[in-house]
Amino acid sequence: MGDGRLDDARPDNAGVDDAGERLAAEIATLRESSQRALATGSLARASHLSFSLGSRLVEVGDHSGAEAAYRHAVVLADLAGGDDPEVVLAAYRSLVRFLEPSEEAVELAEDLLWILKEVDPTRHVMRLAEAEECLAHALLRHAIVEPGTVDHALRVAALTIEDLEVTCSHGSVRSLQLLVADALRSAGREAAAAGWQADADKYGERCDVMVQEIPGHVHLWDVVVGGGAQ
Repeated sequence: MGDGRLDDARPDNAGVDDAGERLAAEIATLRESSQRALATGSLARASHLSFSLGSRLVEVGDHSGAEAAYRHAVVLADLAGGDDPEVVLAAYRSLVRFLEPSEEAVELAEDLLWILKEVDPTRHVMRLAEAEECLAHALLRHAIVEPGTVDHALRVAALTIEDLEVTCSHGSVRSLQLLVADALRSAGREAAAAGWQADADKYGERCDVMVQEIPGHVHLWDVVVGGGAQ
């Protein structure tokens, strides 16, 4: 006789099935919510929901559906324009990451940087730095498969890293350093790659400790709130 524990009767893949059902339900909800937002003229919200839908479709392996959702999000973000520069950044970056490595991803990242400079009158320093990082990332990923473009990608990445240091975007700095090393290796420039790899490793070790323990380092937000440079 059984002991009354229903869990014992569940198949081994029950948890996976439940997760799949939850994800399918979330996808359906995102589709409906995006359509409702679009119907009410909430373009920025519709864009946000559309690129969120894209990421969920990637999870279930629907790459054609994901690409369509990401592209729709960019169209909506363009229509929203200066109403929400943060959505413009997020929508473009989502599509760029999805399309990497490719020339189109690079072109979209270039468009993103130009658009933000046009639609965001505040020239928000951290938002622009993120757009620069998006372009550098796309260029480096492209350089890994097209080594002839590595020098241009390296120049852009070096300037971007300087700006990311200003905004204290330490994780992005190290990610770009590692990508530079990968791109240089793909071009057969092992010595230069080893130097960037070493810099990335040292940077990672520094960032494993509290940032205020880094000699001379003051966070941008510490300055803003008056808690840093005294």
